[in-house]
This record gives sequence, C-alpha cells and structure tokens, in this order.
Amino acid sequence: MHKLILSRRRKSSEAKADKDLRQAAVLLQILLQKRPEDLKRVWNEAVQRGPIWRELLQGGTGQYLRRFKKAWRASGLSTRITAD
Repeated sequence: MHKLILSRRRKSSEAKADKDLRQAAVLLQILLQKRPEDLKRVWNEAVQRGPIWRELLQGGTGQYLRRFKKAWRASGLSTRITAD
C-alpha cells in the first residue's frame, strides 16, 4: 500500500512516482498470487485509516488498474474504496 500511496504523493518528480507505481505493481502481483489473504487484510487496514488514505489509495489504484486490471479483479479486491 505504501508504494501506491507514494505514487500519488510525489508532486516534484513524475519519474519517481512512476517508479513507485511500477514497484507497487510488482509487489501487488506477487501478493495477489502468493498471499492474497494477507493482501486483503492489509488493504482493509489501509482503507480504515481514514479519508486521506482512501483518496491516495484510490488514485494509486486507478493508475495500477490501467495497467493490471485483470489481475486485480481476479483477486476479489474491490476497486471501490469505502470504509465499513
């Protein structure tokens, strides 16, 4: 989640933001395949941290989904970010 958030917070360097997003993509792909339950747990914890986290996750996820939509949907994780 950290890399998704960083990819949205970096204002001064588009190259670093893109690098963060690519790193998040690699990590998410591995977690989706090898540890999907851990990914769901961490995702839910991050969403519960409040509206700023949800906004940053939504932005990072939007960028990620443009590249990796099929794998994300197969994970069962929602693309809608709301607190319970």
